[in-house]
Amino acid sequence: MIQNLYDQMLNYLKMEEEIEFKEFDSYYKEVLSLLEKEYQQYDQEQALWALFIMDNIKTNSDSRAQRKFAEAKKYKKISQRAQIWVEALFIHLVKSGMTDKEIHDKIEAMYEAA
Repeated sequence: MIQNLYDQMLNYLKMEEEIEFKEFDSYYKEVLSLLEKEYQQYDQEQALWALFIMDNIKTNSDSRAQRKFAEAKKYKKISQRAQIWVEALFIHLVKSGMTDKEIHDKIEAMYEAA
């Protein structure tokens, strides 16, 4: 369920240390699998959770790819795929009736609350 993955992301954001690649990749793949099956049925709240998750995955994988980790190429690929999902979820939210500004404001509020 996307809410559980959202809650897990919030927990990751509160951690002092970064998670290892294996856990990062496992979480990413779990999110990806769920999105591929369900995202078109998401209401606005669920789609915002998913967008928040994928935006965080993209940002974090971008950062890790820059830092010369052994898995830098894998992080770069994750970032590229996450960007596609960020765009797809944004479009989904627009189609559901939200404006660009509303989406940005909601996501910003989610970051501030995290």
